[in-house]
Order: sequence, then structure tokens, then C-alpha cells
Amino acid sequence: MRVTHRTHSIHDDETLSVEPAPTTRLARGPAPVDRRPRTREWAARWGIGVAVTGAIALVVFMVQNTGSLSFTQALIITAVGLAVLAIAVAVTRMTYLRRQSRRP
Repeated sequence: MRVTHRTHSIHDDETLSVEPAPTTRLARGPAPVDRRPRTREWAARWGIGVAVTGAIALVVFMVQNTGSLSFTQALIITAVGLAVLAIAVAVTRMTYLRRQSRRP
């Protein structure tokens, strides 16, 4: 939309186009607070977290159905436990590096 000078009337310019008023923020809800953009790192973290959660649920389901713990199930439990440990170490390291990079 073109802005006309105060001394001009709207009828002086025939090519004046009127655009719809932008919607207000209140109509769509409150503004998000400190929302960071989603990155590949974010997607990888969530993907691994969902996979580990699914693996934990699978292990619980297998142990409940068999009633006893076989060697194969023990190996799967060990693998899931190591995956959880690796994720914890990686998150700790990334948090440390992010804090170090923000220091002046």
C-alpha cells in the first residue's frame, strides 16, 4: 500500500491499492517465547531419543511376555543402556560447548 501525503486525498490517486490489514498477534494466540530454529542437530536428538524410548518399551514388553531373562534379551538391554549412556554424555558435552561458545 502506498502512503500518500497528508495534503493529498485518497481520490487524487486512482492507482491506490488497498491491502487487507495484517492479522493481529492476539488473534493467533500469544507469541512464542525464545523459540530457537529447528536444526539437523535438534532432529537427530529427537530421533535418537524416540528410538531409545521405543527400544526400552520393546525390552520391557519382551521381558514381561517371556517371564525370564534370556541371553539375547540381556544383550538387548545392555545395548539400550549403552545408548542411553552415550546420549547422556553427548548432551552433556554439547551443553558444555554451547556455554563455552557464549562466553566473551
